[in-house]
Formats: sequence, structure tokens, C-alpha cells
Amino acid sequence: MQNEFLLVAEITKPFGVEGEVRAKVHMDNPNDILPYKCFYYMANSKEYVPIEVQNIRLYKGFAYFKFKDVFDRDMAEKLRGTLLYISRKDAKPLPDGRFYIVDIIGCAIIDDKGEILGTVTDVMQPGANDVFVIKHGKHNILMPVLPHLITKWEVDKGRIVVDGQIFREVSVFED
Repeated sequence: MQNEFLLVAEITKPFGVEGEVRAKVHMDNPNDILPYKCFYYMANSKEYVPIEVQNIRLYKGFAYFKFKDVFDRDMAEKLRGTLLYISRKDAKPLPDGRFYIVDIIGCAIIDDKGEILGTVTDVMQPGANDVFVIKHGKHNILMPVLPHLITKWEVDKGRIVVDGQIFREVSVFED
């Protein structure tokens, strides 16, 4: 089942005295956040609440938001740590072979012989390539996302098929 909302940023701190906040952007291209005028945040861990943007600007890899109903630093401080989402229906379509991280989490990792190797619990983005965190029993496996390792992306079926031999060579067990 696909999430209706997609994580796009996390507010890290207030900026200035007029209610602006700084946020870390969780999108491949930070510029992709600029067209959106309405974001959502989770209230009481139960419902997504819209928050309207007056202005967004980018500087040194961060997004700076000025929300319509946030007028001072005290109000901005209350937003520290808030995750910002967009509605999936408002998101621009992805090219073939690209997936939202939220859709990858929960997928089974299966080798080419059909053996279940674990379930993706997180996707790290350290730099050169993404790394899947895979829950395998009581352990975590770190698997680099490499084109020659993944043989089939079947995210719509909740699974990703990998070359078993390469998987065992490049993956790292974590305790």
C-alpha cells in the first residue's frame, strides 16, 4: 500500500526573528521543493495537517521556509524537528526505474533463487550510492544499491530481486 504523503524536508531550527525556519531537504534535487506552496506535518501522530508557505528559498544546501501563520522566532522554535510532507497526488511523476524511498521501505529482498534475505527498513544516502538497511532475523545488513546487484525492481509487488552471489560479497552485517 502506498503512502499518501511523501517526506520532503525536516525543520532543523528557526532562522532570524520573523518566523523563518531552516530545513534539511530530503529530495534528490533541493530545487524540486521550490514549486510547492502547501506542505503537511503530522499532528499528534494521527493526522497530516496542512501548512501554507509564504516563501521558500535555498541557500548552501538548506531550504528556508517562511510559513503564512508563523510570525516570530518563538513560533518557529516550536517547529524544530518537524517533518514536512507533500501529498503524493501533488508530487511530480518519477521516471521509470525510480522510486520514492517510502515505497522501498518494507520491500522484501530476495535472491535470484527465491530465498528471502530480509526486509528493507531504511535507505541511507551517504553519497556515491544509496545503501539499504535490511532486517535479517535479529541482525541488520547494509547493502549498497548497485546496478549490477539488483536484477529486478518489483516495488509494486513489495520485493526487490538481487544477485545472491554479489549480495553476499558486497553486503555488510551489522550488530
